[in-house]
Amino acid sequence: MEISWIHLVEDDPDDRLWTQRCLERAETLTNIRLTFSRDLEETAKVISEEGHPSIILLDLNLPGSRGQETYRAVKEMTESPIVILSGMMDEGLALGLVAKGAQDYLLKDGLRPPSLERAILLAVERDRLTKELSAAQQRLMEGEKLHALGRLVTAMAHEVKNPFGIIGLGAGVLEIRKNEIPEDLQEVPARISRAVTRGTKLIDRLLLFSRPSAEPTHEVDLRHAVTEALSHDYAWREGAQERFDFDLGSEVLPVEVDRSELVQILVNLLENAFDATGEEGRVRLETGISRGPVRDMAFSSLLNPKQDYAVLRVIDEGAGFQGDPSSYFEAFRSTKQTGSGTGLGLWITSMIASRRGGSIGLKNLPEGGAMAIWFVPLVKRPRVG
Repeated sequence: MEISWIHLVEDDPDDRLWTQRCLERAETLTNIRLTFSRDLEETAKVISEEGHPSIILLDLNLPGSRGQETYRAVKEMTESPIVILSGMMDEGLALGLVAKGAQDYLLKDGLRPPSLERAILLAVERDRLTKELSAAQQRLMEGEKLHALGRLVTAMAHEVKNPFGIIGLGAGVLEIRKNEIPEDLQEVPARISRAVTRGTKLIDRLLLFSRPSAEPTHEVDLRHAVTEALSHDYAWREGAQERFDFDLGSEVLPVEVDRSELVQILVNLLENAFDATGEEGRVRLETGISRGPVRDMAFSSLLNPKQDYAVLRVIDEGAGFQGDPSSYFEAFRSTKQTGSGTGLGLWITSMIASRRGGSIGLKNLPEGGAMAIWFVPLVKRPRVG
């Protein structure tokens, strides 16, 4: 349990000074960075510029906000655990805030070094355990989904692909003899063939994903693996290379990957980016390193704060994500025209990344466009190469 930074949100100078003295006298809270803010605006600025504290001590009554409104506003800014420091005892308010996620509710009048120290230690530990439990439950649910999907797809593949084959064969014969078909129906065989191809590819893709990969994982430098995939596996659409930039950095990025899975994720992220930019916008690929806790809330909840990650970013100049970017990971959600996509690409790539200990996140950029970022656990700390 590591506590390196405590942030106190308090507008009263006397209360702020007493809380600071309590923290200074705590036996185990040594070498702690302590920062302050007086209102919601200052708090938001600290979190935006410096990241998420180990814990936040929050006075509910601030200039411009009071009670549950204050807690709700700070909770939306950060995933750091929050302990309430209140000047009045309101049992209903206290129970309501704890039910909404506050780790504790302490009265300022009774604040002493031992009680504050104990509350902070327990709050951070409870928060850690809650997040670990949530992550474990998510992994269990994903495992159950994969198992159910595997059984379903395996059972239906034979029954569906055989009729697809017969329909496709018939469409091919009709295409050869389309001059014998009324003119207003001559496009029908080609449409049938395209629909059969899409259905077959969907079944193949689900089968590939639902079965464990037979290809072993290997430790590779992510930069080299990406370069090889771009050179040998990615089918560049016309004009795409002229609109593509990449910067793979100078640091070695040792990761354990299944090459076929890496290619699948890379292709999906690049195809989505090129689809989003149209025929003129640029796409950029970057690699780098994320060490320690991730500050950006768009990604921090997805990752183990004690793990270092290699990161692969795909940035496009498109219109960005509509609504909540995380909704794009839902199965069968597609923003493409009917018949152009299955809506399974991001769902599948996200599940692949997750079962390898990583994650994929999506984010709109302030300057326009969007970014997809793939976090891959580093095998060891990189060295400059």
